[in-house]
Amino acid sequence: APLVTAMTEFVYLVLERDEEVKKQIKDGILNLLGNDIGILTMMVPALEKIVGEQQPRNLKGPDAQDRLKIIFQKFARACASTNPLVLLMDDVQWADRGSLELFEAM
Repeated sequence: APLVTAMTEFVYLVLERDEEVKKQIKDGILNLLGNDIGILTMMVPALEKIVGEQQPRNLKGPDAQDRLKIIFQKFARACASTNPLVLLMDDVQWADRGSLELFEAM
């Protein structure tokens, strides 16, 4: 949940930017994630405010956790395409294992 919260906050920060920057971020996200963007918009519905409505997709199968890590890495790369991106995780001792693994993968 901490990364989802951070992504949601990022969306609202992007929406405050000028149209050119919003377009750069949108294009970067869509180019890097392709069809996998539907996985993120299921987790972070606010993301559709940047990328538009997307076809929902689920992660299934034994490699789902690894794919999710790659998707988060691509998302972070796209978000950092216009400005440096810094993620801080406070109170790490309370984080769930999945969030820690995703944060570590980034």
